[in-house]
Amino acid sequence: MKLSSSRRRFVLVASLTVLVFLGIGRRAFAADTFTVIEFPGATLTRATAINDAGDIVGDYEDIAGLRHGFVLSHGVFATIDVPGGRHTTAAGINAAGDIVGYYTTCPPAGCTGLGVFHGFLLRDGVFSTIDVPGANRTQAFRISARGDIVGVFAVSGQEHGFVIGKDGLQTVDVTGAANTQVDGINARGQMVGHFNVAGGERRGFLLTDDVFTTIDVPGSVQTSIRWISDRGEIGGFFSDASSEHGFVLSRGSVTVVDAPDGVATRVNAITNRGEIVGEFVSADGAVHAFLSY
Repeated sequence: MKLSSSRRRFVLVASLTVLVFLGIGRRAFAADTFTVIEFPGATLTRATAINDAGDIVGDYEDIAGLRHGFVLSHGVFATIDVPGGRHTTAAGINAAGDIVGYYTTCPPAGCTGLGVFHGFLLRDGVFSTIDVPGANRTQAFRISARGDIVGVFAVSGQEHGFVIGKDGLQTVDVTGAANTQVDGINARGQMVGHFNVAGGERRGFLLTDDVFTTIDVPGSVQTSIRWISDRGEIGGFFSDASSEHGFVLSRGSVTVVDAPDGVATRVNAITNRGEIVGEFVSADGAVHAFLSY
């Protein structure tokens, strides 16, 4: 995918608005509404997104420590590996089955860690690389029903959100923030993500018509937003003094989502029908994907 080196920043309001929550509740799962997802033979499995057809994407780690993307459709797993890549994560899928994500490659000197990050689009079986011009890291996280792609790129250690749509490549930065990352977009063009303030604390945000709204779960230390549905429901996770908890924000009320027997939970995506996918950490430290409704 060829991107123009010309980028436009969103016009931002002078101040950020703090969202007021009407109430906080907790979600109790019945056995038939919570399903653990494990890629066969994997040491960890994460579910990152789901479309309204029920297709789930994510990644898993093999016994050699390498990450591979996957798509789970009608109960059947398929591995996604970008040709020439070292680690692959499938991060988003839309109604048409287009998949975005990111992968790493090793520089000529060799890999000392994960490697160099590049975004990708997988459409009709063909991979296209997404690299923001001038960036030393690009990751694509979501693709909307109309084909808009969002994610994050880094230049000299500074993170910036981006969206690729009908107007080309646009940079998304919260005014005054140390870093900005866009994690989700819906069919209406609303975007969600998180930013870091000067002290390092993480805050969630909603971007609607070029206006940012800060989202902080009451009592949280950090808040991360992963998803916004076409109905406007928002999903993510927050940390408090003890652990991480998933949450869903709908009509001003927060529902906390904790996996049964999990010590930490993240909500990564929500369908327009209310199905949730994410990941949780069990008491033994293992990471598992889950689907709930």
